[in-house]
Amino acid sequence: MANDWKKYYDEGLAYMNSLKKHIDAGKNFSPELKYNICTMGMEKFFISILIYYEMIPFHHTLYALAQDVMEFHDMEPRLVDNLNKIDSFQDMCSLEIPKPRVFTNAEIDLTEKTFAEIHNLAKLILYGINGTDGDSKKESAVS
Repeated sequence: MANDWKKYYDEGLAYMNSLKKHIDAGKNFSPELKYNICTMGMEKFFISILIYYEMIPFHHTLYALAQDVMEFHDMEPRLVDNLNKIDSFQDMCSLEIPKPRVFTNAEIDLTEKTFAEIHNLAKLILYGINGTDGDSKKESAVS
């Protein structure tokens, strides 16, 4: 598991870069696709943090992943509340096929902003305050 966290961090970064690339190019994803890209990216960033701390995540909701991360690192209550709101936008654990959801602009804005905050949190934890992607502060300790 030494550097497995990098794989998940890079996958989260790929989701972020995909979203940014399409927005910068003037292309528009549907709100549903934006939501899914952001939430999948946040999940990857959370998993990278947990693996960094040598913990296997037991849950898959963003709120539950945040609770696990908070065993190792503080998170602003506002950010945790936002993750809980984002989780509530869909019925992820329903046994029935969920009905299509129409997201509001405010919900998508919150999801995109929270995605950026989770990326910054992962970058801070994994690469340090002034770290850049690809320069781990823990690499030598676990290699």
